[in-house]
Parts: sequence; C-alpha cells; structure tokens
Amino acid sequence: MPVEKPFHHRASPALKQTNKPFKSKFATKSTLKDKTKSKIQRKSPKFQVKAISSKSDRRNAAKQLQLKRREELIKANRFFEGRGGAPKCVAIIPLCTDVNAYDVITKIFATIDKSPPLVTKGITMLKAERFKQKIQFILLDRNFIDIMDACKAADFAIFVMSAEVEVDEFGERCLKGIQAQGAPSVIPIVMNLQVVPPKKRNDSKKSLLSFMNYFFPDEEKVHAVDVPQEALNILRIICTQRPKAVSGRDTHPYMLAEELAFEASAEDMNVGTLQVTGYARGVPFSANRLVHLQNFGDFQLKQIISCATSCDQKVNASEMVIDPEVLDVPNPDQMESLIAENEPDFMANEQTWPTQEELEENKARSQSKKPENIRDAQLEVKAKKSLKRVPKGTSSYQAAWIFNSESEGESEDSDQEMKYDDDDDTEEGRSHIDEEEYEDVELDDKKSLSIAYLEPEEEEQQLQEYMATREKQQREDLEFPDEVDTPLQIPARIRFQRYRGLQNFRKSPWDPFENLPIDYGRIFQFENYKRTSNRVMNEANLGAVKTGQHITLYIANVPKKVAESYDPTRPFIIFGLLQYEHRVSVLNFSVTRNSEYIEPVKSKDPLILHCGFRRYVVHPLYSQNTRGGKGTNNVHKFERFFNIGRTCIATIYGPIHFGSLPVMLFKDTGDVNAPILVATGFFHNADPKRIIAKRICLTGYPFKVHKKSAVVRYMFFNPDDVAWFKPVQLKTKHGRIGHIRESLGTHGYMKCVFDSPIKQQDTVMMNLYKRVFPKWNTTTLWDGGLDGKVKKIKMHSLHWCASRSPRKNISQPTNAAPHSFIQLKHSRNASNLFSPLTTRVQNTAERQTNTTVSSSSAIPISPTSPKPLKASAATVFSGPIQFASLTPHVRIVFPPSALIKVAKQTSTFNTGTSKSLPQGQRLVYSPQHFYQNRILDQYVTQSVNAITLRQLAFFGRNLTEDRLLQSGNYVRTELPIRLAHRIRDFQNLPFIVGTNPHIAMVYDLYWSAFEKLRRFPQIQTMEDNVSFCTTVKELLKEHLVVIPQLAMGMMECSQHIPPEQIDLFMNKMLRSRLSRRVLAEQQIALTENWHDSGYREDIINDGYIGVVSTQCHAKDIIKKVVSITQKLYQKTYGIPAPEVLIDGHVDTTFAYIPDHIEYILCELLKNSIRSVIEKYSPLISRQATNDCVSIRELSSSKLSQMSSSLPPITVTVCSGSNDIYFRVSDQGGGIPDEIYSNLWSFSSAHKSGDNTPSLNNKFVNFDKVPKMAGTVQEQESIPPLLHLGIGLPMSKVYAEYWGGGMKIFTMNGYGTDAYVKITRLGNREENLL
Repeated sequence: MPVEKPFHHRASPALKQTNKPFKSKFATKSTLKDKTKSKIQRKSPKFQVKAISSKSDRRNAAKQLQLKRREELIKANRFFEGRGGAPKCVAIIPLCTDVNAYDVITKIFATIDKSPPLVTKGITMLKAERFKQKIQFILLDRNFIDIMDACKAADFAIFVMSAEVEVDEFGERCLKGIQAQGAPSVIPIVMNLQVVPPKKRNDSKKSLLSFMNYFFPDEEKVHAVDVPQEALNILRIICTQRPKAVSGRDTHPYMLAEELAFEASAEDMNVGTLQVTGYARGVPFSANRLVHLQNFGDFQLKQIISCATSCDQKVNASEMVIDPEVLDVPNPDQMESLIAENEPDFMANEQTWPTQEELEENKARSQSKKPENIRDAQLEVKAKKSLKRVPKGTSSYQAAWIFNSESEGESEDSDQEMKYDDDDDTEEGRSHIDEEEYEDVELDDKKSLSIAYLEPEEEEQQLQEYMATREKQQREDLEFPDEVDTPLQIPARIRFQRYRGLQNFRKSPWDPFENLPIDYGRIFQFENYKRTSNRVMNEANLGAVKTGQHITLYIANVPKKVAESYDPTRPFIIFGLLQYEHRVSVLNFSVTRNSEYIEPVKSKDPLILHCGFRRYVVHPLYSQNTRGGKGTNNVHKFERFFNIGRTCIATIYGPIHFGSLPVMLFKDTGDVNAPILVATGFFHNADPKRIIAKRICLTGYPFKVHKKSAVVRYMFFNPDDVAWFKPVQLKTKHGRIGHIRESLGTHGYMKCVFDSPIKQQDTVMMNLYKRVFPKWNTTTLWDGGLDGKVKKIKMHSLHWCASRSPRKNISQPTNAAPHSFIQLKHSRNASNLFSPLTTRVQNTAERQTNTTVSSSSAIPISPTSPKPLKASAATVFSGPIQFASLTPHVRIVFPPSALIKVAKQTSTFNTGTSKSLPQGQRLVYSPQHFYQNRILDQYVTQSVNAITLRQLAFFGRNLTEDRLLQSGNYVRTELPIRLAHRIRDFQNLPFIVGTNPHIAMVYDLYWSAFEKLRRFPQIQTMEDNVSFCTTVKELLKEHLVVIPQLAMGMMECSQHIPPEQIDLFMNKMLRSRLSRRVLAEQQIALTENWHDSGYREDIINDGYIGVVSTQCHAKDIIKKVVSITQKLYQKTYGIPAPEVLIDGHVDTTFAYIPDHIEYILCELLKNSIRSVIEKYSPLISRQATNDCVSIRELSSSKLSQMSSSLPPITVTVCSGSNDIYFRVSDQGGGIPDEIYSNLWSFSSAHKSGDNTPSLNNKFVNFDKVPKMAGTVQEQESIPPLLHLGIGLPMSKVYAEYWGGGMKIFTMNGYGTDAYVKITRLGNREENLL
C-alpha cells in the first residue's frame, strides 16, 4: 500500500492565478522603461509611413511606368528590325513520320512569292520585305538531340503534325523534353488536312489542339499550313509577335552558327583556331569569358570581330562596305582560366620528426631485405593472397584487368552484412584519402576468378533476377526505411564506427568542415553564393558586343575533331559562360521523378544530365528536399532510392551554374533518339556545406517489459557494443523515447528506460548517421550528341477524331515487330528439303517491304565506317568512357589514362596490323557505336537457320535458275545474321581484350562484312547473283587473316580472360566461320557450275554438287593426304617418312565435303609422322630442328637404315550404318600428360621456369603464316616443323561441324590412337554452339 504524502500549504506555480496585463497605452512610465531597457530606438523599415501623394503625382508615376514599359518593348522589337537587325530564329519540328520541315518551308515561302530554298536540311534565311523582317529557319529531321538543341536557341518552335498519322512515341518524347527544358513561343500546325473529309477537318484540328494543350495549355489554335491564307498567318505571327523569354537561356550569351572555319596551329595540326560566325543573342559576349561547345567542352576566345551580313554585302555602289572591326579582345588580367579544379598540396600538412617506434619499424624493414631473409619472405608471400589497390566498388574479377599492382594497407570492411549500405565504410586505421577513393581487393588464384561463358538465355535470366532484386530492395526501403541488421561476426562498434547519433536531426550541431574527403580540396566554394550570382549576372549585361550583332568568334586551341564533326544540316550552337562557370563545385539540383518511368532509380545510378546548355553523364546522390527550410544545421537525409511522387535534391560534382536553369535526367538506352526521361527539375545552388547524412536504423525487440523499462535484445550481440552506443538516444515505432541504462549478460541484452510505458509488440530503434559525398570523376561530358541518327518508323494511317481526349486515349504507335521466321522441320522428302530456306527468304522480303528505314538511321557510323568524322561520336575522348563487361548490369569505367596504358602495352604485338586493314578504315573504340547499335540488335534477335549436308546436296542436284536465285537470297539473308551473333560475342568480351589490335582487326573485318552483306539488295536476276558472288569472293579473300589474328589476340590476352572462356569463344568463332564459308563457297560453286555447259555430266562422273562430293572414296582421300604429308617430312628431314598402312573398310564411299575430312586426316598424320621420327631418329629431328649440321652430310646408308627402323602408321576405316570412323594409330611415344590435359585448348602454352607463359615462339610462327584458309592445299606451303598449336582444336571443330566427333587416346611411352567420326547420312544440322 503506497504511503500517503503529507499536505503542505505552498503556492504551486501551476495554480497561481495570472491576470491579463494592461495594454501598452495604459502602462506606466516605469513599465515602459523596463521593457525598452538596453534597446536602441530606430524606425522599422517595414512599417514606415508612406508620404501622402496627390492625384497628379500618382498620374505622373503611372505615366512614367507606362513609358518605361513602352521603351522596353520598342527596344526588344528593335533587336529584330532594320537592315542590321538580327533575324528571328524559327525551329521546324516534325512530330509525325509522314511530314517534314522542307514541305512547311516551301508553303511559307510561296505565300510571299519566294522560291523554295535550295537546302532541305539545316539553316535557311527568309527576308520578308512585306513585314520588314528576316527569319532564320532551322529545318530539323527526327533527331532528338538536334531538336532539343534547336529549341534552346530558337525564338519560335513550329510543331508539325499530320491529320493522317498520329504523333508517335518519338514526337511525344520531344514534346516532353521541350516542355521540361523551357519552350520558346509555340506555333502548332497541321499538314495533310486535305485527306480528311471537309466536314471532319474542324474536328481533326480540335483534336490536335486538345493534344497540344496537354503540353502547352496557352495555345488556342492549330494552323493548317496547306491553306495559303493560314500559311501567311503563320508568317505574320512570326514577324509581328514578340518572342517569349526562356528561363536560363537569356541570362547567357549564345549563337547559332551559320559558318564555321578551322585554322590549324603551326605547332600542332590537330589543334587550331575555330572561327564561328553568327548573330549574338542573349547577353553580350565577352572575350574574357569562356565559351562552351557541346560534346567537346569549354574553350577560350582569341578575339571577337564584326562580320558583314548578306544585306550589308548588297549595298549600293555609292556606299562603302565596312571592314570587319575588332569588337573585343581578352584582357590577360581578367581572362577566365581553363583551370576547372584546384590541385591540393598533399605536402602542406604538418611534418613531424619520426618517432622512436617508426625508426625501429624502419630498421626491422631493412633487416627483412637481407639475402638470408628473402627466401622466407617469398615463402610467406606465396602462402598469402595477393592484394591489389583499386578504385572503390571494383570487384576482384574487374581488379584482375587493372595493370597497376600496388597494394598497401588493410582490407576494407565488407558491406555484405548491410543490405543497402554502399562502399563508404572503411576501417579506422586507414587515412581518409584512401577511405574515400580506394580499397584493397583480394585476388584469388586463376581458377577462382574464372567464370563460365553465359548463353543469351541465361544472361537474360540473370538480368531479370537482378532487376527483380532491385525492385525488392526498393519495396523494402519503402516499407522498412533504412533498417539494417547488426552483423554477428563483426562488432557493431567497428562496423558502424563512422556513424554518429543525433538527438535532433534538424538542430543538432554538425560541423560541415569535419572529416572532408580530399576531393573537397579540388573544388571551389563561394562565401555567399546568392550574392556572387547576382553580381556575376549583373556584370554579364555589360559588354562591347551588342546583342543582335553579326559577329565572328575566334575560339582558341580547339581540337580538329570539332571542325570534322561539324554538319551544316544539324544545328551547331555556341554558348557563352559567365564568370566562374568553368570551376568545379558541389552542385545541387531539385528534381522530381517522372511518373511514367516506374523502374527503380538508385543513388549513384548513371544518368544523362541536361542542365541548360550542358550535358553530362552523372552518378547523383539523392537526399531529401526539406520542407520549410534547411533547419539550423543544414543536414539532409540521404535517399537510397529516388521514389515516384517525391522531390529530391540530386548532388554531384560539376561545373558551377548561375541562374535558374532547367534540368532533365535521362536514362541511356543505347539509342540517341530514345532516351527515357527519369526526372525533371531545376538547378538549386552550389553549396559544398550541404550535409547529406546517410541514416541506418538498428532495431531491437523487447524481451521483458515492465512499465517504462524493458529488456531489449537482438540490437547488439556483446556488452562492449552496448557500452559503446549507450549515449545514443532510442526511439520506438510507437513514438516512445528512451535511453540505454545498462548491459545485461554477455549476449548483448540491455536494460532500457523510456519516457512512457512501452508495449511488448513495439520495436526499439537506434538511428545512426554518417555523412556521404558524391564520387569524384563520375561527372563526364556526354558526347552522344555527335550521333546524327534519325528516327524513321513506318506508322499506320489513322484519322483523328474530335472525341479523343488530349492524352489518355492516344493509342501508342504500333511499331510492328519483324515477321517471325517459320521454323519447319526438315523433311526427308528431297523436294521439300529446302523449304525452310525458301520460307525464310520470303518472310525476310515481307519484313523489308513492311518496314521503312531511312538511309541515315539504318546504318549508324560503325567503328569501321570510312565516313568522315563529323558524324561519328567515336572521335571524342573528353572523359572516362564506359564499356560493358561480361554481365549486362556491371559496367567498368576506364579513364583515358588507362586507355593509353592499354594501347602502349598492346602496341608491342602490333605487327603489321595497320597494313592489313582496308584502305580508309581504322580502329576506333566508342561505346556509342561499339556496344549500342539498334541495327545489330535486330539481327542478333533473329535465330540462325541451321541446314544439313543432305540439304546442300539435294538442293543443288536439280538446279534451276529460280532455285539458284532462292539459294542466293538465303545466303544473302543468313550471312549477316551469323555475323551479327559473332559481333555480339566480340562486344561481350572485357574491354581490355577488345583493345588488343588483333582482336580489333578481326572485329573491323566482321563489321565491314556485316555492313556490306546487309546492304546488298535482293537478288532478282542472274546478273545480281553474279555480282553477289563477286562480293562474297572478295570477303572470303579478306577474311583469310582471321584465324591467325584471332589466335594471336587470344593468346596475348590470356592473362585477362579465363582459359575456358577463350576456348568457348574460339570454338564459336571457328564454327561460325566454317558455316559461313560453306554457305558462301556452295553458292559460288553452284553459280560457276550453272554457267558451265558440262555441269550435268560432272555430277554423274565426279559426283560434285557445289563443294559437296557425293562420291568420296575413303581410300583415295587417305592416299592423297598420305602423299602430301610424306613429301613434306621427306623434304624436311631428308629421309623417307614412315610407311602408312590402310586397312578396314577401305572401299567405303560417302557424301561429304572433301576439304573437311582431308584437313582432319592431314593434321593427325602430320603429328603421327613427326612423333615417330622424333622418337626413333632423335639425331635427325634434332639436326633438322636446330639446323646445326646439314642433313645432306649424312651418308645414304645411314639415312636408309634410319628410315627402315621407323615403325609404320596405320589408318583404319570402319563403315557403320549411320557413321563412318577413321582411326590413326602410331607408335610415336604418346603424348605427355602436361600436354594431353590441354590438347583441345586454344590458350594453352608451355610454362617456363618463372611460371609465365612462353608465347613468343608462337607469335613468331604466326607472323610466318599471315593467312590461313584451313584447307589441306595450304599445308604444302607451311613448314611442318612450324608449330602453331591450333591444328588439333581446329580439326575437332571440323569434325563436330556436321554432327561428328573426334577423340584421342594415348599411351605415354608407346603411342597414340586418334578416332574421327563423321556422319554417313548427312541428316544432322550444323553444330554452331
């Protein structure tokens, strides 16, 4: 029973009565004096009494304001008026596939009796004397980047729609992008209205207006340009209406280039002065400021001069033409520098004298370097795993590609225990520089790093699993934000040592200069960003160059690539920078997710940033956009995922911006015309002091509860962790606040006390925070704008109706997929054997007729294209370049320095590569054209239609002209598909392998052949077939270098790719090469035989149908191969070769391609003969190999004696019901175990004493064999002692191609038996895998 407290008569403050005080006017003087004690009497500026003005004063003020506005309007209009006025810039944007800008210009020119312009794309000028205006039209094609750039410089945007075809997905994407970046004055027009019935034309125009109002609500009318009067009204609107101001554009100088000239420098021909002529717009240009060239970067100006316009050049003879005048030159004291970042001085830190411990440690290190200690140290090193110093986030497999092997420090604490935590946590013993930039990765042995090559289906499945994992993480982040589990193996005080607790997230102090990364020593910070922004923007309005003046900018030190990439048919815009806008700082953007994009967006995911006139590839960090201000400590919570419906702040390192600039974030899809809009927003500020705090929430669960106290478990697992985090405040999901009182036991149980009673089902949470920073060198200039591909898709006709709503009921344009090829089972009937081939040709023809692709979009600039560099994005290396790795979701970033290092290391093997390339072609590495090619994707998605040997034979037996043309079309459509699959295999190789000159050369050859074959028109006549066969012959001749180059490239890259993957890659390449050569040579042979009058008799006598022989005699083939090989070794050794015995079913006859079986038997007999001679005549083999003593000096009796002592080689033939077997048996001593284990490998090499592959001899041997066709005829020109190391693997490829096989059994010390199986019936399909 509780004890009753005694009663006390004491006035409680809570019960004390307080009366309402008197108002101030009734207060006494002493009260007022006390209130105003120590205060300064001043007048408040907010509540000043305004002077009473008379009616005439108010009228005069209104009149002055009206005059001021009128002067501003006249000044703005005067900018476009007069002979020296600037023209109005109008961009014509086609939104549908059946309209174009040139038709619109033609109709507008016709309204004032002007002939249509000569140019169909690019910039054209119209001088309208009727309206006393000049108009500069930009004729655009369906290129997304060109449309976005043109709208940045245009005063008007004419959106061209069709009354017959809907606005497709590309058109809607352009409208969204223009709406997000800020649109100029909009004029919607419609074409092809005459095809609509007259009574429904108004309904069509209303429907189009409703559609446009979804993006631009202020538009009131859609003009029909087909009607002359409305076309004239469009011209009148352009000439009389004042252009709309665009936010973020008018605060900067900019120019639409009309002419461009390049003057190379005397010191370096690749760098020079770029002269750009055009009208100055926006604020005045200044020679002291930098200019920005999109896709290339920032540059300095040499001078700015005036330039005469076309109107000035047509003055009367009595007037004088004004010479160009220098308007502005840079002042060396005020000129903006090209230095973008600061160089931190690492030696500026405090230097101290070494301590006694450090001196002793150095002494011990010196003792370990003595000779007697080296062996022990080496043994210890061999027992340990090697460490490599790599950028953070690099896996062990990726670390094997990096050349530098510096390793120091301790290994970084893994983040596997934390589900969502990134690679920001490090151990305490490491310096802060290493914590933020690098980590140590353990490299296991080669077997642990090797991975199996993935099939496309398995790779696609793994991609789907990865995307599902990301979606699951996003859902869990929404449901349980920031919750993590405490690891069992690592103490929490070590795992979360960089985290801190905050009592109040908005008000607890946090020093913004505490523990900053070294990257903050490279950036710039303003003392007051807003004040600096206002000053810089006010100073930008002052300049010697008047707005609207026709000028020429002389831009210094510009790469020649800029001039080479210039295309007059595309807009080229120069943007001027304000002061400090080249310097790098921490940029913050306020962005909102696009609701139509539903995939998860994670922090640090790569995106393309469009900010004003700049475009970058960024990896932003997302944080909360705090409502009602930033709080007192400027701390903002880090967001792991950018969720839909939220507005976040995206933070990156980047060049400074001034003004309110629009921002768009796109996801790169590989197609420059199909980026995915992820978010839109605006530039917030440049504030390095903004703290982004990552929160983690450690959770525990009440074990026992008693009123306000509870025993909590599972938050920690040892008492030391409980004591470490004891000062941190606790919270519960039901709103209780408490703290840790003491630890209980040894398993992490703890007693906690809360401010109110706690429930058993509640969850106890501890919030910890740490500051995170953006990654350095992840903001790179995006050069995708150099891609001039045009979006052209054949759309279905569809009339507009007035009942459609503006957006929701618009059906998506149906981009019909190519007709799927009908896969028919191969019939055993001879008349139907070739039916799948005919069906495929017909389906391909239908697909080509139903799909219209323009020439510019159908063939993007490939790495092997000999077109000029002005249309290729592969010529720019402005920053780190991303290349795909083995898996679709992992991307490795190599800076240009790494690329140069790779080039230097691979240049030692570049023997004759450049001479072997066709004229006009060169090796170019670009992710835009190497990995992302939509045309290639169309062919890769098509499956290969495998054929059988029986089909080839029966189809050519009863050959007619129609069947020959069908065969030619099948080969024409099949070869590009097979080439496309192999090109994709090249693209799936690691980047460092792709930089090898031999691999790159083969890739060039394959890509060139792919382009030639897919462009070849349909074969309709015999002349077309002859032309096609001529093209294929040339390609076969060019590709004779493929086998040596592939083998050399793969062996050079054996350190960077697992041996299993090399063998898989080479087998695929050689089998596909063999299949293509069979198809090509069969078509060539059939064509040649068709023109031979005695073709029918040859079939009866010789049995040849193209390259297939239906009467292959086993005995004759063996004798032919034996004769060739014996002559080779007799010529080499000077003695008769061992005797070859033939037994078994020697009279067997079968249908096969003779070159294949001859090559297999030739390789086997060569190995057998050489092994027998080397075992039983070691003196001869040693003399022949070392060339120490001439063979001819030996006596003939000695030679005959050696020859008779050689045991014979036996070739046995076995004829079965379905297969035929060949066995080659010799007594050459067998194959050693170290060689036998790698018998079928393309990457195997003998090991030297230092465990490094000895590949130099193989390289020399391949230099002696620059070309290889893989036939027995070329064996006579290759010395038999020239060991290449790929004979047996290639023989196995030949044997397995038609469904056969090859095996070798050896008895070390006695001999070897090799078995070859080939199909007898010829009904097995090609083995292409």
